[in-house]
Amino acid sequence: MSVLEGRLGKAFLRFALPLIGPCLRRASTKLVPRDSLAWVQVRHVAAQGIWLHLNPRTGHDYYHGDVEPEVQRVLQKYLRPGDDLL
Repeated sequence: MSVLEGRLGKAFLRFALPLIGPCLRRASTKLVPRDSLAWVQVRHVAAQGIWLHLNPRTGHDYYHGDVEPEVQRVLQKYLRPGDDLL
């Protein structure tokens, strides 16, 4: 990385990002309201294939399988395909 690229990057983070961030936040709130829920399927690890009712704005780690590995291990141990959790 050249010195110019480093300075441009720092300038962007210091000046442009604080202006762009609030605009993106407002736009995302309009597109996906804070209280919205969607059915998503876990993509990876032990809980792969399980459907969860999550907020798409905050549930990213859950549907990628990056949260609660202990719970995922228990689910994998005791649940089989076709089991109903309700």
